[in-house]
Amino acid sequence: MVSCRFCNRDEKRATVSLYEEAFPQDEKVFVDAFYKYEVPHNRVAGAFKDGILQSMMHLHPMRLRGGALEVETVYIVAVATYRACRKRGLYRQLLRWTMNKLYGESMPFVLLMPANERIYYPFGFRTQIEMGRRRVTKPQASELIFEEMQIIDAADLDRMNAYAAGRLHIARDADWSLRTLGTYPAMKGGIVRVHRGDVIVGYLRYTAEDALHVVDLLAEPADEEEILRAFAADRGVEAMTFDMARVVGDEPTNDILKYMFRIVDLAAFTNLLYADRMVDWTLRVDDALIAENNGTWRFYTENGKVRMQSVTDAPGLETVDIGDLLRRLAKICLPMESCFHEIV
Repeated sequence: MVSCRFCNRDEKRATVSLYEEAFPQDEKVFVDAFYKYEVPHNRVAGAFKDGILQSMMHLHPMRLRGGALEVETVYIVAVATYRACRKRGLYRQLLRWTMNKLYGESMPFVLLMPANERIYYPFGFRTQIEMGRRRVTKPQASELIFEEMQIIDAADLDRMNAYAAGRLHIARDADWSLRTLGTYPAMKGGIVRVHRGDVIVGYLRYTAEDALHVVDLLAEPADEEEILRAFAADRGVEAMTFDMARVVGDEPTNDILKYMFRIVDLAAFTNLLYADRMVDWTLRVDDALIAENNGTWRFYTENGKVRMQSVTDAPGLETVDIGDLLRRLAKICLPMESCFHEIV
């Protein structure tokens, strides 16, 4: 008999054996850092048979901000099943249990970066952000100074969050800084503070496992391209990749960074939304994982807010999957339309 629950502290540490089997490409130095700095903050949902872990899913806590949006959510990582236990429906069972637990916490949505979109699509996940990875091939030295950060203080965090304002971004706080400073050296990376003379003009997070890559850059838009080119020159490389929607760079790559989102508590999700136009839909919603989201719902705008109410079913109504409903709402509602093009 398989049962699902959140792992206790000792069980979380013990999931390392499953992690190493499922992700053999990750070097030991990274796995050690992940389990030291990230896992203690994560909740790990596990599927157990006779008390033995079969499958797991890490829930990384995340506070997202963007426009009028500020929400506590989780970023799903390290989804894995032991090789010997696969093809038994464990992932579906664990995902259903986890989503219902998060529904009980009124969590509006969750997100993940898929290894394969087809795995998650049947369960209501939809790709909402796609960012083409770009490349700088023309480094250019400048007067900018790049300082490797060993400590991130409160003033740094305030500046980072101010630079990110207006885009969908992870709220930087003390826990974020501790985890980032702990894990990024394992990827031969880190965070640099960018100076122009005595003035701080930005922050850049990078990795250098195989080649130099900028994960995110927080700065004024007018300074971003100069910082990227100067950083490549500072590190003595002829080319460097980066993940930023606002900077064109010199050439594209074949890599596409994708984020998939899934509604958890439909009412809580709807409550986040502000409409940029009038809507009045009556839809029959189908959620294969969370029964409470099923039903016939009217979505309408009132004083700029999107509202939702249960209504009586009627013949001829359109039935929408919970994932397709997410995409429909994101297209016509703020802050989704303005924010869901990148995460920094």
